[in-house]
Amino acid sequence: KMAADTPVKNFQHPNIVDVVAFDPTGTQLATGCHDGRVRLFDVAKGTMVREIQAHVTQPQPSAVYCLAWSSDGKQLVSGSYDRSLKLWNVADGKLVREFKGYEDKKFEKGHRGSVVCAALAPDGKTLASGDWDHAIKIWNVADGSVLHDLINPQLKVSAAPQPPPAHPGVVYALRYTPDGKRLISVGAAPRLRGYLAIWNVADGKMLYGSEQALGTLFSLAVSADGKYLAVGAGGPSAAGEEDNKNNVYVLKLPTK
Repeated sequence: KMAADTPVKNFQHPNIVDVVAFDPTGTQLATGCHDGRVRLFDVAKGTMVREIQAHVTQPQPSAVYCLAWSSDGKQLVSGSYDRSLKLWNVADGKLVREFKGYEDKKFEKGHRGSVVCAALAPDGKTLASGDWDHAIKIWNVADGSVLHDLINPQLKVSAAPQPPPAHPGVVYALRYTPDGKRLISVGAAPRLRGYLAIWNVADGKMLYGSEQALGTLFSLAVSADGKYLAVGAGGPSAAGEEDNKNNVYVLKLPTK
């Protein structure tokens, strides 16, 4: 049972809320909505501090699917259906930098699919993002350039012009390890399985990659000491395997 039968706060929105994220202090709550806007709320007062027209594209707004706070709580990243990511200054809501989506002959390094997940490195120097088209990118926050397109050597290279994939399915969640040296990714795999991969941030090389017979992996958390992962799984399990859908699993972080 919940500690209280009624919510402590209720922040109304005009459309579907796709993502919510507390800042590191827990005093502000950021939300991403189907109307393309990011909203910042003062949790204690229960009031909206700021509304940012983050991905209000034409002719229709693009849903905000993911948010990632900087470790100092001063900046916030939004990722969207429109294939772009944007870095915002929390104090005034101004755009700091855009990480552009794919555009033929103009910016071919950008995401070709909707951005589903994002994570900022602990030092704030790099940004990782994953998309609907199985790709993961590591960006240079300072100038918005792509440092690494993560390539999975276990998977077949996609037919041109599609870039080589990082995952065999949608990339649903990303997290840096506390030291910022490794990036963890989870997502979908064929035959109703999940996929877990670990990457070296410095050079973008895969350190570990494996299908998991746990159902699709939708969410991810890394313990403060960097030794354990928690993954949220869902959906039907593969035929002939143990029925272990809709669970949260705690795993030891693979070392090889």
